[in-house]
Amino acid sequence: MSGKTDELKGRVKEAAGAVADNDHLRREGKTDQAAGKVKQKVEHVVDKAKDKLEELNERTGKVGWAVLWLLGVPLPILVVLYLLMGR
Repeated sequence: MSGKTDELKGRVKEAAGAVADNDHLRREGKTDQAAGKVKQKVEHVVDKAKDKLEELNERTGKVGWAVLWLLGVPLPILVVLYLLMGR
């Protein structure tokens, strides 16, 4: 589920909790909203990282990955980024 969807779901829960005077449902809605906002920020960071990696890869080819590794980016993270890029 996307961050936007989680945030919307949280708003609905919070509103339902307010109408039903249910504090638990209201808190759950606020939690869902917060989780949705965090998810959106993470999605944004991942998208930016993918864009930068694609740009680096276009300019430097395979050398770009070696540079990232030499700069201290751990290999498992490089593998995940590589897979995210669909290459």
